[in-house]
Amino acid sequence: MSQIKIIALKEFKDYFISPIAYIVIALFLIVVGWFSFPLFFIYSRADLRDFFALLPMVFSFLFPR
Repeated sequence: MSQIKIIALKEFKDYFISPIAYIVIALFLIVVGWFSFPLFFIYSRADLRDFFALLPMVFSFLFPR
């Protein structure tokens, strides 16, 4: 199990050294916020159903693997 932990820590470190991770995270937050946040104010309800309905489509464009 320690070998898996060592490899995972190395992969996360390598991922967050490059600016790609920050670009993907920022793009994800902007897209999800753009499409789901206004729905809270239009319908005046705190419901995450629309947010979770939107996630598969956002994930298919941001994480195509």
